Amino acid sequence: MEESHIKVDVVIYSSIIDRLWKDEHHSDAQNLFSEMQEKSTFPDVVTYRCMIDGYCSSGRWSDGLRLLREMLERKIDPDVVTFSVLINVLVKEG
Repeated sequence: MEESHIKVDVVIYSSIIDRLWKDEHHSDAQNLFSEMQEKSTFPDVVTYRCMIDGYCSSGRWSDGLRLLREMLERKIDPDVVTFSVLINVLVKEG
């Protein structure tokens, strides 16, 4: 996309990150999350939700909670879907 001079925005990054998690390419999703920020495209609530869901779905709920704290520090308000993801995994984990 960049080679074709297509601006990669937060929506595109979020979509790809979500797909990478669902296809179990966890390290690629994490790397893309870091890369987008290095390129000054900052995550929004959807991006964080994709990452939190990915971490939680792969059993890394503590990393999901860490990202929730990061969201709050960056003044990004979680939405009901984000909380639903966290509640779901915490209930499953007991």
